[in-house]
Amino acid sequence: MAGYFGGGVLRDLAPGLASYIVRTGAPIRLLVSPVLSEEDQAALRGGSSHDLEGLAVSAIEAALTDEVALTSALAQHTRQCLAYLAKVGRLELRVVLMKTGIFHPKQWTFMDGEDIAVLSGSANFSHRAVASNVEKLHLQSTWSGDGEDCLEAVEVFRQYWENKFLDHAVSVSFDRAVAENLLQPYDSGIVPSPEDYEKARTLEGYPTVVAAEKSVDSFFIPTSLRWEDGPYAHQGEAVHRWENAGRRGVLCMATGAGKTISALIAAQRLWKEKGSLLVLAAVPTLPLVAQWTEEMREFGLKPYNTLRGAGDDHITHIAEQLEYLEFGVSSVEATVVTHDLLKRPQLQALLEQHQSRVLLIADEMHNLGTQAFISNPPELEYKLGLSATPERQYDGAGTSALLEYFGEVVFEFGLREAIGLCLVPYQYELHPVRLSDEENLEYVELSAKIRQAYARSGGADDLDAATQRLLEKRRLILESASGKVSELERLLSQQSLKDLRYTLIYCTDKNGAQLREVNAMLRRLGIRFHQVTSEETQKPATLERTVAAFRSGSIQCLTAMRVLDEGFNIPEIATAYVLASTTVRRQWVQRRGRVLRLSRSTTKPFATIHDLIVLPPDDVIGDPDARRLVKAELERADEFAKLAANRDRADGPAGLIQDLESEYVVWGVR
Repeated sequence: MAGYFGGGVLRDLAPGLASYIVRTGAPIRLLVSPVLSEEDQAALRGGSSHDLEGLAVSAIEAALTDEVALTSALAQHTRQCLAYLAKVGRLELRVVLMKTGIFHPKQWTFMDGEDIAVLSGSANFSHRAVASNVEKLHLQSTWSGDGEDCLEAVEVFRQYWENKFLDHAVSVSFDRAVAENLLQPYDSGIVPSPEDYEKARTLEGYPTVVAAEKSVDSFFIPTSLRWEDGPYAHQGEAVHRWENAGRRGVLCMATGAGKTISALIAAQRLWKEKGSLLVLAAVPTLPLVAQWTEEMREFGLKPYNTLRGAGDDHITHIAEQLEYLEFGVSSVEATVVTHDLLKRPQLQALLEQHQSRVLLIADEMHNLGTQAFISNPPELEYKLGLSATPERQYDGAGTSALLEYFGEVVFEFGLREAIGLCLVPYQYELHPVRLSDEENLEYVELSAKIRQAYARSGGADDLDAATQRLLEKRRLILESASGKVSELERLLSQQSLKDLRYTLIYCTDKNGAQLREVNAMLRRLGIRFHQVTSEETQKPATLERTVAAFRSGSIQCLTAMRVLDEGFNIPEIATAYVLASTTVRRQWVQRRGRVLRLSRSTTKPFATIHDLIVLPPDDVIGDPDARRLVKAELERADEFAKLAANRDRADGPAGLIQDLESEYVVWGVR
């Protein structure tokens, strides 16, 4: 029993098939769906352009006493062999039509006397399934203790063959299927209908039943979207730029500017032109898998859910989706995978086999700039990269490799353009926090070791793992400075805690101590909170409940580590406290965008970002390491302040930044 049959499989199975034909007179019986290639249909009904007597019969019959010769004949005369086997009764085929859906089992049963072996899993009786696809089969046999299961498999086959399942399926002979025009070629895009099922029932002498509604592929641009003109015309421009670049390239769009919507519009337009497409979105995190899945449904797609199950199972299902497209069962399929799954060689090989039918949309594509992906990415015809910041900081080679693969940046729409249109304005508040003497001493000692390592290496590009650890350790001193939590407590205590809501606190992701300390402080103040880390994102149901409680106001505050940088869309967030003072510019953009999203469910005229910047102790102002520390912190502060609504006010961030630059004389510091 197979969803799809292709005569080319005879070539792949030639050695075993040759042995079978020589050693037994028993037929091969096939139950298949009514989707066959035009060539196979012609060969099976003996009406192909080939002379059966002159080609097929002579090629096969001449070899019947020689298994080696027969193998060669099968390989060289696949279509003729198919016609010959059907003509002499060695291959019996019945076509199964379903009341709803398609006939799509994948089961191979072998019988020899009382011995039975059953292969079941994902492989059809086709060339691609046997020779190319990544397939998974489970073997059962009567001599391995699976007797009941094997007998059941034989019985199910018999009942389909003898039409015992008329409530949902009817099988007809191949000749009858041809005569009544019940077959469709792979590439027709026509799915067998309930009407075909009723027609087959009538042919077999059974009464008609009420037909089910025929399913139709749907992929549409929601009518509520205004994307080619008006406030969101930048989305239309992004789509057209990508199309004009040969449907490859990168959209560099700020968080909240509509990267996902633009990508799905582009996908729908490509599908409408081609008529057959797998829309494959690759994302870095599980929350983004859920988010993209929901967005796809808004466009009429029914994406395969990869949130549960193993990677091998996902690859098998994607192979089935591509098979549906190849055989015309559906015209559009959709799946959202993680970047980790995309990096698997099995999936990459599968996608390459169908490279003209796949659109790869890589969200947060900068994360794919690692050796695991760029060393051997899948070659595909259509590629779309999405990122607010496609450049990989300190990794020019990785950035170049990504742009070479996806194509150049074809459209840019940054925070400056987005604020006031699809992002709210924001206030930026700076709060200096001094290092303790002990923290400063450790910072200075680590800085000395790092300078020595730089001198030995000859440059930042050649730093070894030990030096990288020193850099991370020094960064941790700043991100987890002991004064940050007490400053945060002071700031929170200045407001009415019972009215506090829609607040986010970013903690360092370099260790969990700061997060635990913040959580303990919030408990002490009586603030209702919930933490969101990578552990919480592995439990989608729990995470969904947490977000719902936050949106309703029953949870006042979320505490988080880096997990919220990418793919966590909670537009209600109006206030953020940044304790994790990262030096990664991409995270600066992402964290701002996370807080500035427009909210339809709450009144949010603007957002507020509180940044706790680290300064050295008062008595070390002139120290070179102190000046470097301040310069690094002020680079971030200046970037955040540039677009802030309160930048140039008397108590705004620009004045404080200028004062600190003068106090520590940071100009020219390297």
